Amino acid sequence: MYNSKNRQYLFRLSSNRILNIFYDDKRGLCYSYLSNKNTWFAPIVLKNDVLPTFYADLDREDRIHIVFQDKLGNIYYSKIGDAGVKTVLMLTSKHQSSYDKHLFLIPLENTLHLLYVLNHNNSAILAHQVMNNGNVNTPKVIDYVSHQNRTYSVSMDKTGNTYIFYQISDGKQLQLGYKKYISTQKTWGEYMPLTRHNGNCSYPNAITDSSDILHLCYQRQNEKRYNLVYQQKIPDKNIWTPEVIIHNSMYPFEDSSVISLNETITIFWVRDDIIYYSSSKDCGSSWSKATRYYFSSCRPLLCLCFKSNFSNEGGKVITPCIPGNLAHGIKLAFHTELHNYISNNSKDIEKNTAKDETYLLKEEIRALKESKNILKDEIAKIEYMYQALAKEIIKYSVKLGLLENELAMKKLNEDRVAANETNIYQINLRMNDLSEELHSFKSKSEEINLAINEVLNGHSIEIEKLYEEISKIVSKE
Repeated sequence: MYNSKNRQYLFRLSSNRILNIFYDDKRGLCYSYLSNKNTWFAPIVLKNDVLPTFYADLDREDRIHIVFQDKLGNIYYSKIGDAGVKTVLMLTSKHQSSYDKHLFLIPLENTLHLLYVLNHNNSAILAHQVMNNGNVNTPKVIDYVSHQNRTYSVSMDKTGNTYIFYQISDGKQLQLGYKKYISTQKTWGEYMPLTRHNGNCSYPNAITDSSDILHLCYQRQNEKRYNLVYQQKIPDKNIWTPEVIIHNSMYPFEDSSVISLNETITIFWVRDDIIYYSSSKDCGSSWSKATRYYFSSCRPLLCLCFKSNFSNEGGKVITPCIPGNLAHGIKLAFHTELHNYISNNSKDIEKNTAKDETYLLKEEIRALKESKNILKDEIAKIEYMYQALAKEIIKYSVKLGLLENELAMKKLNEDRVAANETNIYQINLRMNDLSEELHSFKSKSEEINLAINEVLNGHSIEIEKLYEEISKIVSKE
């Protein structure tokens, strides 16, 4: 199913070699070359553990530039050239979160311009970062933009000035406007509003053709219907032509774009893998009636970005995205001459086959060496972690021994306490017995005392009687 967010980049080098850069769910970011038999060589992994969204471009020296981000949100830049692949970290994510940053880059000799969107405090910030001669500069804020699937579009004129189109709210609706980066002054100009419509305007797509005319198409929403609108900017002037409605529909034009092929400007949109288009052969002055484009293929449509340095094809083919597929080589909608280019130059391709295979072998060897180095680093990390883990195990073994000793002491103390409790219980029982014996003794003592008192009382009476008798005897004498 065609999806403009899932793009593959096809680059035709000046040597007529064709390279495809794509994302694979299992391998990550990869690239592969097309053979002279219209089959693709085995892919070479450029970087794994990356997000599916990335951007790539081809400069005039056949060097390929790629910007991507890993799953932690860090942004990287890679360059593929004769010296192999060189990767540079451009921006470290403050928060380890991954989201689509809408990456874009413009390679210019020793200068690289990088554009992306950052989320900050529930706002989207459009940022611009420059790398000069390998020196990475601090990113700068261009403007606040809206959260959209296609946040902005970029195009450059022949003087090196860059135009970036994006949405800004006018308080009620989302309108389109642009800023211009003046290359000689290295600064961004003021925001220039472009639309003033009573409805949201979105999905900007801009290109600059070989005549330095800037072509722009976008969607304009009107109540429950959508209009696909075209405008162009006059070269060397800040003058825009009136709006031209290419087509209107009850469905949005999310998967739409504008391309230039052999001086013909074509605006297309894809819905349910069916291509519709309208074209202009007079540089945008008049447009054909919108109709369906019949693309004969049994394979699903892909969103492909095609750029060429071969012969004079580069100036004639401007396709930031175009429908097609990679069955039996390459098949692009609208670009019917591509197959003829490949067929007519089959001899040149055969001459370059050995060179291609040698280059691919070198790339595979280089990739294996990089993998070997990565494995060495990983093994070293694992060994370090193992040693650290062994030390921790020793520490915890000592702690465990101390805990076991402490537990044994506690158990011994508990046993002693239990024995003491048993002794106390026995003493209490003995004291109870003694208490009972004492009570019994007291009872017996009382009985003895009573008996003694009774005896004493009896003797006392007898003594009194005896005393009385002695008294009588004495009185008689």
